[in-house]
Amino acid sequence: MDGKTQIGHLQTTHLRAYQSEALTAVRDAYKAGKRRVIVSLPTGTGKTVVFAHFPRVLNMKKRLLVLAHREELLLQARDKFRSIDPELKAEIEQAGTHAAADAKVVIASVPTLARNGARLSRLQPDEFSIVVVDEAHHAVAPSYRRIFDHFGLFEPHVSRYLIGFTATPRRGDKQGLGEVFEELPVSRYRLARRHRFVP
Repeated sequence: MDGKTQIGHLQTTHLRAYQSEALTAVRDAYKAGKRRVIVSLPTGTGKTVVFAHFPRVLNMKKRLLVLAHREELLLQARDKFRSIDPELKAEIEQAGTHAAADAKVVIASVPTLARNGARLSRLQPDEFSIVVVDEAHHAVAPSYRRIFDHFGLFEPHVSRYLIGFTATPRRGDKQGLGEVFEELPVSRYRLARRHRFVP
Protein backbone atom coordinates (compact mmCIF):
# COMPACT_ATOMS: atom_id res chain seq x y z
CA MET A 1 0.00 0.00 0.00
CA ASP A 2 1.46 3.34 -1.08
CA GLY A 3 0.22 6.91 -0.79
CA LYS A 4 -0.92 8.59 2.40
CA THR A 5 -0.94 6.65 5.64
CA GLN A 6 -2.35 7.73 8.98
CA ILE A 7 -0.21 7.08 12.08
CA GLY A 8 -2.03 8.32 15.15
CA HIS A 9 -2.87 11.93 14.29
CA LEU A 10 -0.02 12.19 11.78
CA GLN A 11 -0.52 11.80 8.06
CA THR A 12 2.59 10.66 6.21
CA THR A 13 3.19 10.07 2.53
CA HIS A 14 4.83 7.25 0.60
CA LEU A 15 4.74 4.72 3.41
CA ARG A 16 3.85 1.09 2.86
CA ALA A 17 1.66 -0.64 5.43
CA TYR A 18 4.54 -2.54 7.03
CA GLN A 19 6.60 0.67 7.28
CA SER A 20 3.73 2.37 9.12
CA GLU A 21 3.47 -0.68 11.36
CA ALA A 22 7.19 -0.48 12.14
CA LEU A 23 6.90 3.21 13.05
CA THR A 24 3.95 2.52 15.33
CA ALA A 25 5.79 -0.37 17.02
CA VAL A 26 8.86 1.81 17.66
CA ARG A 27 6.73 4.59 19.12
CA ASP A 28 4.76 2.17 21.28
CA ALA A 29 7.94 0.51 22.59
CA TYR A 30 9.18 3.89 23.80
CA LYS A 31 5.87 4.61 25.52
CA ALA A 32 6.19 1.19 27.20
CA GLY A 33 9.53 2.22 28.70
CA LYS A 34 11.94 0.57 26.26
CA ARG A 35 14.99 2.62 25.37
CA ARG A 36 17.11 0.29 23.18
CA VAL A 37 15.18 -1.49 20.44
CA ILE A 38 16.06 -3.15 17.15
CA VAL A 39 13.94 -3.27 14.02
CA SER A 40 14.43 -6.19 11.63
CA LEU A 41 13.28 -5.61 8.06
CA PRO A 42 14.42 -7.48 4.94
CA THR A 43 16.90 -5.86 2.58
CA GLY A 44 15.17 -3.60 0.07
CA THR A 45 12.06 -2.89 2.14
CA GLY A 46 12.91 0.71 3.01
CA LYS A 47 14.55 0.78 6.44
CA THR A 48 15.88 4.26 5.65
CA VAL A 49 12.39 5.47 4.77
CA VAL A 50 11.17 4.32 8.18
CA PHE A 51 13.77 6.13 10.27
CA ALA A 52 13.65 9.23 8.07
CA HIS A 53 10.07 9.66 9.36
CA PHE A 54 11.20 9.64 13.01
CA PRO A 55 11.44 13.43 13.44
CA ARG A 56 7.71 13.78 12.81
CA VAL A 57 6.33 10.45 14.01
CA LEU A 58 8.26 10.53 17.29
CA ASN A 59 7.58 14.25 17.73
CA MET A 60 11.29 14.97 18.00
CA LYS A 61 12.11 18.01 20.14
CA LYS A 62 15.90 17.67 20.13
CA ARG A 63 18.39 16.43 17.54
CA LEU A 64 18.63 12.99 15.95
CA LEU A 65 21.88 11.11 15.32
CA VAL A 66 22.18 8.42 12.64
CA LEU A 67 25.22 6.13 12.84
CA ALA A 68 26.48 4.18 9.83
CA HIS A 69 29.81 2.64 8.90
CA ARG A 70 29.83 3.17 5.12
CA GLU A 71 29.71 6.38 3.09
CA GLU A 72 26.94 5.15 0.80
CA LEU A 73 24.69 4.64 3.82
CA LEU A 74 25.43 8.16 5.06
CA LEU A 75 24.56 9.68 1.69
CA GLN A 76 21.45 7.55 1.31
CA ALA A 77 20.18 8.56 4.75
CA ARG A 78 20.86 12.27 4.20
CA ASP A 79 19.06 12.25 0.85
CA LYS A 80 16.07 10.39 2.30
CA PHE A 81 15.64 12.81 5.24
CA ARG A 82 15.83 15.75 2.82
CA SER A 83 13.33 14.22 0.39
CA ILE A 84 10.79 13.56 3.14
CA ASP A 85 11.19 16.98 4.75
CA PRO A 86 13.13 19.52 2.64
CA GLU A 87 13.02 22.03 5.50
CA LEU A 88 14.76 19.67 7.92
CA LYS A 89 18.48 20.35 8.18
CA ALA A 90 20.20 16.96 7.81
CA GLU A 91 23.99 16.93 7.45
CA ILE A 92 26.87 14.47 7.39
CA GLU A 93 29.71 14.20 9.94
CA GLN A 94 32.53 12.28 8.29
CA ALA A 95 36.25 12.84 7.66
CA GLY A 96 36.57 16.40 6.30
CA THR A 97 32.82 17.03 6.36
CA HIS A 98 31.35 18.56 9.51
CA ALA A 99 27.65 18.82 10.35
CA ALA A 100 26.54 22.30 11.36
CA ALA A 101 25.80 22.92 15.02
CA ASP A 102 22.18 23.67 14.15
CA ALA A 103 21.61 20.54 12.04
CA LYS A 104 18.56 18.74 13.46
CA VAL A 105 19.76 15.45 12.00
CA VAL A 106 23.42 14.47 12.12
CA ILE A 107 24.35 11.48 9.97
CA ALA A 108 27.70 10.34 11.28
CA SER A 109 30.41 7.92 10.27
CA VAL A 110 31.13 5.43 13.05
CA PRO A 111 34.86 5.19 12.15
CA THR A 112 35.17 8.99 12.24
CA LEU A 113 33.51 9.37 15.64
CA ALA A 114 35.15 6.33 17.22
CA ARG A 115 38.67 7.33 16.10
CA ASN A 116 38.45 10.99 16.96
CA GLY A 117 37.47 11.91 20.51
CA ALA A 118 37.27 15.59 19.60
CA ARG A 119 34.73 14.89 16.87
CA LEU A 120 32.62 12.82 19.24
CA SER A 121 32.80 15.41 22.02
CA ARG A 122 31.37 18.05 19.65
CA LEU A 123 28.11 16.11 19.77
CA GLN A 124 26.68 17.02 23.15
CA PRO A 125 24.52 14.18 24.51
CA ASP A 126 21.92 16.51 26.00
CA GLU A 127 21.21 17.91 22.54
CA PHE A 128 20.13 14.53 21.16
CA SER A 129 16.99 12.53 21.94
CA ILE A 130 17.24 9.75 19.33
CA VAL A 131 20.18 7.67 18.12
CA VAL A 132 19.61 5.44 15.08
CA VAL A 133 22.03 2.68 14.05
CA ASP A 134 21.89 1.60 10.43
CA GLU A 135 23.02 -2.00 9.84
CA ALA A 136 22.77 -2.55 13.58
CA HIS A 137 24.21 -6.08 13.47
CA HIS A 138 27.57 -4.25 13.76
CA ALA A 139 26.54 -2.52 16.99
CA VAL A 140 28.34 -4.92 19.34
CA ALA A 141 31.72 -3.68 18.04
CA PRO A 142 33.85 -1.60 20.47
CA SER A 143 33.70 1.40 18.12
CA TYR A 144 29.92 1.56 18.49
CA ARG A 145 30.07 0.97 22.23
CA ARG A 146 32.39 3.98 22.59
CA ILE A 147 29.77 6.17 20.95
CA PHE A 148 26.89 4.64 22.93
CA ASP A 149 28.76 5.28 26.19
CA HIS A 150 29.35 8.92 25.19
CA PHE A 151 25.59 9.35 24.86
CA GLY A 152 24.86 7.48 28.09
CA LEU A 153 22.63 4.97 26.35
CA PHE A 154 23.16 2.26 28.98
CA GLU A 155 22.65 4.47 32.01
CA PRO A 156 19.59 3.78 34.18
CA HIS A 157 16.56 6.02 33.63
CA VAL A 158 17.96 7.44 30.39
CA SER A 159 15.36 9.12 28.19
CA ARG A 160 17.43 8.97 25.00
CA TYR A 161 16.15 6.38 22.52
CA LEU A 162 18.48 3.96 20.68
CA ILE A 163 16.91 2.32 17.63
CA GLY A 164 18.79 -0.15 15.48
CA PHE A 165 17.86 -1.31 11.99
CA THR A 166 19.07 -4.50 10.38
CA ALA A 167 18.09 -7.20 7.92
CA THR A 168 20.17 -9.75 9.85
CA PRO A 169 19.51 -9.66 13.62
CA ARG A 170 21.49 -12.89 14.14
CA ARG A 171 25.25 -12.50 13.79
CA GLY A 172 27.43 -15.24 12.35
CA ASP A 173 30.05 -14.81 15.08
CA LYS A 174 27.44 -15.56 17.78
CA GLN A 175 27.92 -12.19 19.49
CA GLY A 176 24.45 -11.39 20.75
CA LEU A 177 22.75 -8.14 19.87
CA GLY A 178 20.97 -8.58 23.21
CA GLU A 179 24.11 -7.03 24.74
CA VAL A 180 23.02 -3.76 23.12
CA PHE A 181 19.30 -3.95 22.40
CA GLU A 182 16.58 -4.93 24.86
CA GLU A 183 13.64 -5.56 22.55
CA LEU A 184 12.76 -6.54 18.97
CA PRO A 185 9.39 -4.80 18.48
CA VAL A 186 9.48 -5.28 14.71
CA SER A 187 10.40 -8.66 13.25
CA ARG A 188 10.83 -9.27 9.54
CA TYR A 189 9.19 -12.69 10.01
CA ARG A 190 6.02 -11.37 11.63
CA LEU A 191 5.74 -8.64 9.00
CA ALA A 192 6.41 -11.10 6.18
CA ARG A 193 3.47 -13.24 7.22
CA ARG A 194 1.15 -10.22 7.21
CA HIS A 195 2.47 -8.36 4.17
CA ARG A 196 3.54 -11.17 1.84
CA PHE A 197 7.19 -10.39 1.29
CA VAL A 198 9.94 -12.99 1.56
CA PRO A 199 11.90 -12.78 4.87
